[in-house]
Amino acid sequence: MQQQQEDVPRQRKRREVIPRNREATHDQLVVDYFSEQPLYGDDKFRRRFRMRKPLFMKIVNQLSETDRFFQQHPDASMRLGASPIQKCTAAIRMLAYGCAADQVDEYLKLRETTARHCITHFVDGVIREFSAEYLRKPTPEDMNRLLIEGDERGFPVLQARFAIIRRPALAWSVEMLWKIVMACIIMHNMIVEDERESYLNYWDPNEFATEQLEYLAGTSNRRATTFTVTPRYQNPNLTTLMATPKNLHDKQNHMSLKQDLVEHLWAKFGHTSNR
Repeated sequence: MQQQQEDVPRQRKRREVIPRNREATHDQLVVDYFSEQPLYGDDKFRRRFRMRKPLFMKIVNQLSETDRFFQQHPDASMRLGASPIQKCTAAIRMLAYGCAADQVDEYLKLRETTARHCITHFVDGVIREFSAEYLRKPTPEDMNRLLIEGDERGFPVLQARFAIIRRPALAWSVEMLWKIVMACIIMHNMIVEDERESYLNYWDPNEFATEQLEYLAGTSNRRATTFTVTPRYQNPNLTTLMATPKNLHDKQNHMSLKQDLVEHLWAKFGHTSNR
């Protein structure tokens, strides 16, 4: 009986084919953000793409030149694949909002596996093409400027700009998480340089706090919630901050803490030692 059951061929689950109109989606994306008179202006573009349009297009153009994945090629049916703008927009949306790969399908008409390929190639490309310039070792002049500007607050801003950094990321490998963080740091540095005339005198950790997924064009997510970002140090004191690790390794402090611990344990449990 068992042998007969094993001989019965299993029915193969047919793959669901969704007729995604990639061409119309590209045209709509251009109308919304990239035409001469887009539906959504520069302010909304910057809030949703986390950077200004010229900088985003600089990344798109560079990746299109160096990575075949971001170049349009015909598939087996001779239809062109998704455009570079579609793929880079998918990657930016996933980084900015920390959303699942299949969530960009509604607006950008990219299936989950394609969206995952988008973010993988995107972070690889950003690291490969821009790390030499935007991850260089800071000079003494850079360090003095950073200390004066108080850029130890930068990581909370990085978390606010790219939600994928602060949300659970069990869907990604450790190596991919490292690449995501590095790519976000590089883009953060690019944004700071691009907006330097306003960035130096402006810092608002809640800049993207009111941005919700339900406000995005083409999404039906009505359960998205706002987020707030609290700076790690409201009144940063660099001297105290740098002294903390030194105090932890100080021998005198270590012996004092050790003696305090012995006295605490003796006071709490010493009377029971002879029982």
